[in-house]
Amino acid sequence: MIKEADFAFKQAYAFCPYSPEAIFRYVNLLVQLQRIDDALLIAKTSFKLDPFNGQIENLIVELTRIRGSMPRGSGLLPPPAPAAAVPQEQINALEAQFKAQPGDLNAGMQLATLCLQAQQIQKAIDALDRVLTNPAADANMLTVAANYYAQMGAVAKIENALQLLVKKTPDNPEGRFDLAAILAYQNKTTQALDALSNALQQNAARLTRDAAAPNLYPNATSDTRLASLRALPEFQRLMDAFKPK
Repeated sequence: MIKEADFAFKQAYAFCPYSPEAIFRYVNLLVQLQRIDDALLIAKTSFKLDPFNGQIENLIVELTRIRGSMPRGSGLLPPPAPAAAVPQEQINALEAQFKAQPGDLNAGMQLATLCLQAQQIQKAIDALDRVLTNPAADANMLTVAANYYAQMGAVAKIENALQLLVKKTPDNPEGRFDLAAILAYQNKTTQALDALSNALQQNAARLTRDAAAPNLYPNATSDTRLASLRALPEFQRLMDAFKPK
């Protein structure tokens, strides 16, 4: 399941590039695969998005040290080969397993991953929908599900996954920030501003507790997903209210 894990973490990072969980989980997987250059690329990209994040800066230092300590000529493992066609038998087996054991959410996520890779879009959506109806779905599953829906253009379902995510993890400013973005995309301006306000409020509280924590405030001024909000006076009032002292 290495290819599936790589695919899932890559998509989670693409959709939530400010989420520490998405960044560090994906980097950890890449390090385990000895793909240090790829891990460094992710870390450096994240640092460009959040240039005052000391945790990511330390991560870059550590990854650079790891790369420098590798014996000359040992080489890195090559990137995985492009995924071959997913055997239909594998999809059928997971489908049967998930149907027989609807509480096996890992099987449901694996089924959704394989169906998405095989471009069996409706089956992927159905599997994700069933995972999300289970209260046991954890934050990582909800994050990955939101990104999978994004890959399939299911905008309303992205919103649903993110709404569930912020309920599951109420002290998650990144989740609320991404919820604001998808609401803004749907021109749900009032709800988007509300979600953004909550995100910035939680972000400010987190920085008060830990000055080295990720800071979402600069992202609100540059994230293209919020472009439709920036001309609004309500948006500027929010930015003024939470501007770092």
